[in-house]
Order: sequence, then structure tokens, then C-alpha cells
Amino acid sequence: MKQSFLIVIVLGMVSMIGCNGESSSLYDPNYEPERPDPIISNIEPEGGWLGGVDEVIITGENFSDVEEENRIYFNGEIGTVNSASQTEIRVRPAVVTGENVPVRMAVRKALNFSNTIEYQLDPAVIPAPGSIGEENVLGIATDISGNIYYSYQDGDGIPRGVRRWNTENNSVEQYITSRVDWISLKVGPDDLIYATRNNRAIYRETDQRTIDTNPFAIGANGEAFRDIDFDPDDNLWAVGDNDNIFRINITTGAIERFPFAADLRAVRYYDGKLYMGGRFDDGSEAGSLEIWTMDVSDGEANNPQQLLNLTEVAAVDFTLFTLTFDSSGTLFIGADTGTGIYTWSEGAGLQEFYPGLIEPTAYAFAWHDNFLVASATKFDEDTRFALKIDVRRQGAPYYGIE
Repeated sequence: MKQSFLIVIVLGMVSMIGCNGESSSLYDPNYEPERPDPIISNIEPEGGWLGGVDEVIITGENFSDVEEENRIYFNGEIGTVNSASQTEIRVRPAVVTGENVPVRMAVRKALNFSNTIEYQLDPAVIPAPGSIGEENVLGIATDISGNIYYSYQDGDGIPRGVRRWNTENNSVEQYITSRVDWISLKVGPDDLIYATRNNRAIYRETDQRTIDTNPFAIGANGEAFRDIDFDPDDNLWAVGDNDNIFRINITTGAIERFPFAADLRAVRYYDGKLYMGGRFDDGSEAGSLEIWTMDVSDGEANNPQQLLNLTEVAAVDFTLFTLTFDSSGTLFIGADTGTGIYTWSEGAGLQEFYPGLIEPTAYAFAWHDNFLVASATKFDEDTRFALKIDVRRQGAPYYGIE
């Protein structure tokens, strides 16, 4: 009886609300949004870009000039807005790839999403075929045909030799079997691999594809060769934790010394100079992390100059592992912090490279076409892979193979 009475009361209240013309619905047929719906007209660069990499330019209408009020969706994933005006948005795409990625946007206080435009986003970081997660890549090099060579350790940390990645057909083969950690590799003008292991010898591949017991140049007691690079005259330059840098004649094995005291981990020849990175004695326990240059002419190295004091300009301290250049002169630095790769130029200063796609460490570099080839840690992985990183620019030449 009480239940029937309550139902009658409720129905009566609903009837009264209806009679008064009031409603609990949120829909308002007379609502006027504060902004018109956004419209996307075009996305540049034409032909596509890279997933997760700065930046694409979206042009159109009815955008907000407040960055936070625009949301750009790449197949449902939100990109990072770098700048905004009412007709142009600059945005880093989400880490999404595909030939026809749907792109649309929402603007705060506009009622609807924009129209959808399909856009191509290519992968920026490509692991070597057959990469195994537990294996760890060390030295890396490329030959005149664009094949990539990398020394590696197995899942137990045991060195297993050198693999060759044929970039034309994406196959991988065991090229040299070895039980030595080859920390720096270069292919020379004789199409043979040159390698170092941070001792006083430099090794060269034999015709039988062996390398362990074939040092062709031997330094003095206490010297150690860590990294190597060729100049245009086929001189091989070597650095390490020494009182000198070294020029090696690959025909005779003769070693010439040039005074330069530092704990150097990397050397790269570019545009008439040697670039050398490592720790320099500044009175502190760790030393100062710096990059220096020396002029190279006719096999002579002189005029040492400091290029960059990383201890002063970097936000965090890190270990420098390797150096290389693109064809425009931008310097790439392999490290064990941030993304694992930094770039430096006079205009842009020190920048992290491809945030969110690579992690520390980047141990060694080479170039193949528009790809930076690196032994680097892919995002969400634990060990270093041989990676092709699409940088959409040419690398500076490696003279041992040019």
C-alpha cells in the first residue's frame, strides 16, 4: 500500500515538471559555441614525415593561438603542440606510423572536431633485421656498398664477433667469429675491417675473415687505442687515455705521435679537422667533459682548440661515447643520458635528439644514405641494437670508404 502511494506521488511530480515546461536534459537547442569548428586545410611537409619527430605544420582555420587549447590527434594519439596561431599549428606527431594515418583536431570551446585528413608517418627508428633483445651491440661501421657491420655480445655478455647487415635485402649474417669486445670499428680503403679493443694494438681483418690475432700496429707500453677514424689521405687516427693522439700508416703499421693529453673516447675527421671528445683534467675528480679540434694537413695534426665544454652547457653530466657529423656540419654526440643522442651546432646549441624514440646509451655511429646508423638503445628496451635512424639528411663522408 505504501509503495503504491509513493509511485503515485513521483508520477505526479513528473507530470507537474512537464506541465511547467522544465526539463533535466543537458541538451540546449539554442546553444551557440564560443568558437567555430576547426578546419584542417593542409599538412606539411608534403608527402609525409616521421612518427614521433618534430615537426609537422598544420594549416587551416579556427585554431586557437593558445597552444594548450589545441589538441591534434594522430590515429587517436595526441601529438605535442610546439606553437600555435589561428591558422597554423606546429606539432610533433604522436609515435604512430602508417601510410594513411587519420589526423584531426579539437579546439577548446568549439563544439565539434575538425575534418579528418590522412597523412603518411614513417618509422624514425628501425632495428636491424634479426636483432635479439638480449644481445648488446658495441662498435659499428659501414662499407662503400652501405652494408653495416656491428660487433656484439650475446645475452650472457660474451663477445661473439661481427655481423654484417646487408641493407639492400635486409639480411644479416655472421661475418667474423670472435671472443673479443671490439669497441670501435671502421672499414678501410682496402675494404677490410679495422678494430680496437682499448689496448695498445690496432687490429685488421684478414682475407680469411679472422681478426683476433692480427694486430698490424702496436703502440708502446701504457698506450691504449679506443676509437679510430680515417682522413682523406687514408691515414688512420687513434685516440684513448694517453698523452698523445696517433696517426697510423695502414701500409707499414708505423705510428706517429702528436702531444695531446686527455682521456679521449671518440675521434672523427670532418672538413680538415680532427674532432676529439672525452675528459680533460681540470683539477676535479671526474675532469671536464669537452670536445676539441686539431687541424690536419699532410698527415700532421696541430693547433689544438677547444670547441665545446659540455660540462658547462649540458644540464646533466654524462659519458661521451662517440661523435659524428651530418653533411651540414651538425655534430652528433653519443651519450648515456637523455635520449642517448645529442646534437650541437652554433645556431641551435645542444639539443636532445628524437625524445621518446631512443634511450641511453648511444655507443657508436656510422652513416648510410639519409640514415644515422647507431648502436643505441631503442625505447623500452634494455640493450643496444644496431639501429637505422631516419634523420632526413645525408651524413658527412667517412673517408676510409670514400
